[in-house]
Amino acid sequence: MDPTTYKRRRLRVLLAVGVTTAAIIWATTRDSEPDAETADTTTTTQFQSSLPPIEGEPDAPVYIEGPKTSIPTATNPIAYGSGYGQNRLAGFASFHRFSDDTNGKCHTEKVPLGIVITITNLNTGRQTTCFNVAYLPPPVGSIITLNTNNYLLIGELADAPLPVEITW
Repeated sequence: MDPTTYKRRRLRVLLAVGVTTAAIIWATTRDSEPDAETADTTTTTQFQSSLPPIEGEPDAPVYIEGPKTSIPTATNPIAYGSGYGQNRLAGFASFHRFSDDTNGKCHTEKVPLGIVITITNLNTGRQTTCFNVAYLPPPVGSIITLNTNNYLLIGELADAPLPVEITW
C-alpha cells in the first residue's frame, strides 16, 4: 500500500521530533557524570564580622517594667445598649432607588405604613429618618429598604447590607 502525501509528511515530522528529542537527551546526560578532579574539591567560606562582640547583659524591655501586680487598679466603663422595646428592631438595611427618587422614603413590612422611622447604623452611629411607604418588599435578610439618597446618609453603598436599628 502506498502512503498518501499526508501520511508521508506526518512520518517526516515524527522522525524529526524523535531525532531532536534523542539529541537533547544525549546532550544533557553525557555531562552529568562528575570528573574525579571536581568531585573532591569543596569550597567553604567563613564570615568574619568587623564589629566588636557584645558584652554584658541586655537591658530589660521597657514594656515589661512597671508594677508587678495582677490586680487591676481601675475598671473600664462598659456600654450597654438600650435594649429592644416594642418600637425598636435590629436587622439589616438595603437600598433601592425609588421610582420618584425623593429623599425621605423607605419601606419595611415590620412597621405600619405612614410612620416616620429613625434608622441608626450600628457600625458608625449615623442616623437618618424616613417615611414608610408601600413599595417592593425588602430583600431576603433585610428588614428595611431605604431610598439610595437616605442610605448614603448612614453608610456607603458598597457596605450593603448595613446592620441597623430602626425605631418608630
